[in-house]
Amino acid sequence: MPKITRREMEQESRAEHRSRTLKRGQVRIDGGKSIIDCTIRDLNETGARLRFESIFPLPERFDLFIVDAKAIWPARNAWQKGPETGVEFFPTEIPTSIPE
Repeated sequence: MPKITRREMEQESRAEHRSRTLKRGQVRIDGGKSIIDCTIRDLNETGARLRFESIFPLPERFDLFIVDAKAIWPARNAWQKGPETGVEFFPTEIPTSIPE
């Protein structure tokens, strides 16, 4: 039986392919009362993989601010392993644009 890699398993459970990226992001908790910087490693229309400098638990729901896009996406914590977290965007909610 062929061995399945972690990457192949992640791709199988995901509905849409994510593009590799290195974007600056911020997790905004409780309406922006707490802000945690992160790096967005993978991204598509339905979710993202985030990497943090340290390990800490995230709430189930929060907003993800994508700095370059100047947009805030409502998100949920899908999984968390060490300094990485997979997030799923809410399909019924649209991102909020931040004016310049």
